[in-house]
Amino acid sequence: MPKISVTEFHNLSLSEAVSRIKTNLTAALQANSSLVSDFSEVWTDEQTLEFAFKVFGFAINGTVLTSPENVTANANIPLAAAMMKGTIESKMREELQKILQS
Repeated sequence: MPKISVTEFHNLSLSEAVSRIKTNLTAALQANSSLVSDFSEVWTDEQTLEFAFKVFGFAINGTVLTSPENVTANANIPLAAAMMKGTIESKMREELQKILQS
């Protein structure tokens, strides 16, 4: 199963970075509702989000790990979606940047 890893650095406090992710994730999903469906999220601790969603009909799951210096989103994509890996990775990076800069 191909993997995607996107890391974005920030100058926020840990609590502010987590707060922005929690607050702005729904807006990011709504902005991409034509692409993303069946989204689920579970915060396993104060810094770790486990997620799952479908994009272009492909099931994707992974984690978002928040640290005082950066936020890393790791995702597993099905082999059948490997040709779209760059597009998915780019979109994840773009949305993570928006969330951390908002």
